[in-house]
Amino acid sequence: MTRSPQTLRRRAVGALSLAIALTVLSGCGGGGGGSDINTLHDAYKALAPGMTKAEVLDLVPFKPSQGASTSQVLWVEGQEALGVRFNGSSSTGVITFAQWGMSIPAGGQNESRSF
Repeated sequence: MTRSPQTLRRRAVGALSLAIALTVLSGCGGGGGGSDINTLHDAYKALAPGMTKAEVLDLVPFKPSQGASTSQVLWVEGQEALGVRFNGSSSTGVITFAQWGMSIPAGGQNESRSF
């Protein structure tokens, strides 16, 4: 399957945003979240196909750092970052891609998956 230049550009911008966030690490506090989900990695592992933007926003235990009203939402907390892409910017948009990572000083781990 060949991807359009626009799709590749969007993915590159999303990856760059996550990389910048991991570098800057300007976390925010507060937010919803379940009792078993205490970190962005916990939230990343709990993401499931078909989840809506509203469900993901409620799942993650921190307020979004940017993109809460767009189709790409980014959370940065401590040395972790989580980026999630949806098929629309409304609360009913469905998850299509997620990427989680740690800063380089914290180990530089990175995971991503499509839904």
